[in-house]
Amino acid sequence: MNGFMKVSQLKELLDLPFCHLALHGCCHLKLEKEKNLLRKIKSFNQDLQSGIENLTRLGLGVPQIWVYPYVHSFPTSDIALKKNGFSQIVGSQSLFRISIENLSH
Repeated sequence: MNGFMKVSQLKELLDLPFCHLALHGCCHLKLEKEKNLLRKIKSFNQDLQSGIENLTRLGLGVPQIWVYPYVHSFPTSDIALKKNGFSQIVGSQSLFRISIENLSH
């Protein structure tokens, strides 16, 4: 796919001591609009498991870092992440985030 890194390139980067793989979900905008907490939890967990399975299938391993896109978390999402072995959660309300726009030159 044009514009995306190859798995071999990712593996090469992950061999460097300062590079780490992080995961974030695809359904964050849908979850923001969802009012039913049980459906929200189910969708989040399905998205989380799908991401873990895809990275494992590609031989990249399971990351320990989760990044909330647009800082959209909800009360039980951090609990689910910790239960799945994530040790760092970036973008949760308790953590500072720098917007990508502020990083551009």
